[in-house]
Amino acid sequence: MRTRALVPAVLMLLATACSSDTVTPKAESFTSVMTTANEVPVKTGPATGTAVITVNGTKLDYTIDVANITAVTAAHIHAGNASTAGGIVVLLFAGPTTGAITTSTRLATGSVAADSFRVLSGGTAKISMDSLLVLMRSQNAYVNVHTTANPGGEIRGQTVKNP
Repeated sequence: MRTRALVPAVLMLLATACSSDTVTPKAESFTSVMTTANEVPVKTGPATGTAVITVNGTKLDYTIDVANITAVTAAHIHAGNASTAGGIVVLLFAGPTTGAITTSTRLATGSVAADSFRVLSGGTAKISMDSLLVLMRSQNAYVNVHTTANPGGEIRGQTVKNP
């Protein structure tokens, strides 16, 4: 009889313990070092930039710094390896800026929720955070910065996972 009385109590304890178990994903950080030489097709010029992307759960945080660039119109994360131009997945900055940025300057900082990711520019198909992470971890995603002079992109760099 004592065993029967213990079973409901044990089940209640297990249910309580399991319901409070939440696994919080570990934040992952990536860096993209952007140059004109990395752009596809290759561009020339002194423009450079760095994007730092941190993925934490269903949120992507980013900062983008640029230098020696003029009339920035946009910055995105694209799907694609180092030798191809791929589709836009995440909008990071919608310009335009005016004038020349000659010294390292913070172009953009912000957060994007995973439910706003798109596979292609203007597309309706969504990409999941897990799929984006697979692309970024395998360096099959890149950040590029578009300008008036180079609407397809002036500087670019593959995402590399930070240690």
